[in-house]
Amino acid sequence: MSFIATGVWAALAASLWTADRAPHPSPATEAPAVAIVADGGETTVEAAQDRKRDREKAGKASDVFRWGDHPSLHLGKGTRIDFRARYQGDLRASDGSLDAAEGDAGLDIARRRVGVSGEIRNAVDFQIEAELGSDDVWRDVFANYRQHDAIQVRAGRFKLPFSLDENASATNLDFVYRSRAATQLAPGRDDGVMVHGRLLGRALAYEAGLFTHDGRNARTSHSDRVYGGRTLAGRVTFEPFRGEKDWRSDLQFGAAFTTSPLAEGLSDLRGRIALDARFYRPDIWVDGSRRRIGLELRWRPGPLSLKSEYIRVSDERRGQSVEDTDLSPAIASGWYLSGTWAI
Repeated sequence: MSFIATGVWAALAASLWTADRAPHPSPATEAPAVAIVADGGETTVEAAQDRKRDREKAGKASDVFRWGDHPSLHLGKGTRIDFRARYQGDLRASDGSLDAAEGDAGLDIARRRVGVSGEIRNAVDFQIEAELGSDDVWRDVFANYRQHDAIQVRAGRFKLPFSLDENASATNLDFVYRSRAATQLAPGRDDGVMVHGRLLGRALAYEAGLFTHDGRNARTSHSDRVYGGRTLAGRVTFEPFRGEKDWRSDLQFGAAFTTSPLAEGLSDLRGRIALDARFYRPDIWVDGSRRRIGLELRWRPGPLSLKSEYIRVSDERRGQSVEDTDLSPAIASGWYLSGTWAI
């Protein structure tokens, strides 16, 4: 060990004496610096810089994949892909008998959803979601251009702009189930294109779209039932006290409508309880058009939440009387008032 140390010091002294007597080389011909390490090895400045670049690349690679509330890939400024999955099971029981098609009381697997969502260059949102084990596999499949707050465009499959309760995310519901009015009378999802945005300092929100049909909620598996054709839908909400720093700030009023042609046949509207057992199936012949109107109210001051909604659906019955004249429309309506206190 003392011999190696003596040799090292001798080499250092010789190099210092030589450097002091020899002319300094130009930057273009200067040899790479050499550092002597404890184990007798050596490394050049270039090698150290290579290792630094490798560490930076590894750090950037770790920034690409992140795991917060869910795994995601970040592919550049304003571009990311989020991976999501949702599994929900509910225990249910009923004193009355349920439909054979709905199964017996017990564990009800309500959701088996997987999907991806994200954004592209802070300009386009997208979402692709599927329901595993369902006859209607695809849920939300859409892209949304959102570069301007006042006007945005969404296209694909998504929920029609109708009903406060129906358009609330399943993770943001106040109760386990949505109201019967929303699940039975609101349209639900369909293919279409929609223009939407916010005005007046985001206090006024509007949505208007054209869809292939009037949603999946009213549709049944029976081919003898008719449902709405190409549907025009719109919704407007207004928060008069938005921006105020008091209990009024979250007060919101809203109204919505849909209109669509209705072929001649038996109406597909029906009534079901929360456990999906059918209690009403109208055998009413309809023909003409289907119209929906909806009114809604939401107020969430602090831990309190109050919500209310009224929905009315009318199916025309043109030429259905014995004298070939019009009968009064078939009407289905529902409402709810709910309140919760978060603790």
